[in-house]
Amino acid sequence: MSEKDPSSVTSAFEILFISKSLERIADHAVNISKEVVFMATSIDVRHAPEYKKSVLKKNLSSEAWDRSTKYS
Repeated sequence: MSEKDPSSVTSAFEILFISKSLERIADHAVNISKEVVFMATSIDVRHAPEYKKSVLKKNLSSEAWDRSTKYS
Protein backbone atom coordinates (compact mmCIF):
# COMPACT_ATOMS: atom_id res chain seq x y z
CA MET A 1 0.00 0.00 0.00
CA SER A 2 2.55 2.62 1.06
CA GLU A 3 5.24 1.47 -1.36
CA LYS A 4 3.08 2.03 -4.42
CA ASP A 5 1.11 5.07 -3.27
CA PRO A 6 2.57 7.12 -0.40
CA SER A 7 -0.39 9.50 -0.47
CA SER A 8 -2.62 6.67 0.75
CA VAL A 9 -0.64 6.57 4.01
CA THR A 10 -1.24 10.27 4.47
CA SER A 11 -4.95 9.78 3.82
CA ALA A 12 -5.08 6.90 6.29
CA PHE A 13 -3.48 9.03 9.01
CA GLU A 14 -5.88 11.89 8.28
CA ILE A 15 -8.85 9.54 8.60
CA LEU A 16 -7.41 8.16 11.83
CA PHE A 17 -7.00 11.67 13.25
CA ILE A 18 -10.53 12.65 12.19
CA SER A 19 -12.04 9.55 13.81
CA LYS A 20 -10.11 10.20 17.02
CA SER A 21 -11.35 13.80 17.05
CA LEU A 22 -14.95 12.72 16.48
CA GLU A 23 -14.68 10.27 19.36
CA ARG A 24 -13.45 13.05 21.65
CA ILE A 25 -16.33 15.29 20.52
CA ALA A 26 -18.79 12.50 21.32
CA ASP A 27 -17.22 11.97 24.74
CA HIS A 28 -17.54 15.69 25.47
CA ALA A 29 -21.18 15.63 24.34
CA VAL A 30 -21.89 12.75 26.73
CA ASN A 31 -20.25 14.64 29.59
CA ILE A 32 -22.28 17.77 28.81
CA SER A 33 -25.52 15.78 28.69
CA LYS A 34 -24.77 14.20 32.07
CA GLU A 35 -24.16 17.66 33.54
CA VAL A 36 -27.46 18.89 32.07
CA VAL A 37 -29.32 15.92 33.59
CA PHE A 38 -27.73 16.70 36.95
CA MET A 39 -28.61 20.40 36.71
CA ALA A 40 -32.22 19.66 35.75
CA THR A 41 -32.97 16.78 38.12
CA SER A 42 -30.23 16.75 40.79
CA ILE A 43 -29.64 13.09 39.91
CA ASP A 44 -26.02 12.14 39.35
CA VAL A 45 -26.01 9.72 36.42
CA ARG A 46 -22.23 9.69 35.95
CA HIS A 47 -21.61 6.56 38.01
CA ALA A 48 -25.06 5.01 38.16
CA PRO A 49 -24.87 1.40 36.91
CA GLU A 50 -28.17 1.62 35.01
CA TYR A 51 -26.67 4.30 32.74
CA LYS A 52 -23.54 2.36 31.75
CA LYS A 53 -23.06 1.69 28.04
CA SER A 54 -23.33 -2.08 28.42
CA VAL A 55 -26.68 -1.85 30.23
CA LEU A 56 -28.06 0.70 27.79
CA LYS A 57 -27.00 -1.41 24.79
CA LYS A 58 -28.64 -4.47 26.32
CA ASN A 59 -31.86 -2.51 26.95
CA LEU A 60 -31.87 -1.14 23.42
CA SER A 61 -31.32 -4.55 21.88
CA SER A 62 -34.04 -6.13 24.01
CA GLU A 63 -36.46 -3.33 23.08
CA ALA A 64 -35.70 -3.88 19.42
CA TRP A 65 -36.27 -7.61 19.89
CA ASP A 66 -39.58 -6.92 21.64
CA ARG A 67 -40.70 -4.67 18.80
CA SER A 68 -39.71 -7.19 16.13
CA THR A 69 -41.56 -10.06 17.83
CA LYS A 70 -44.58 -7.94 18.71
CA TYR A 71 -45.66 -7.55 15.08
CA SER A 72 -44.71 -11.04 13.92
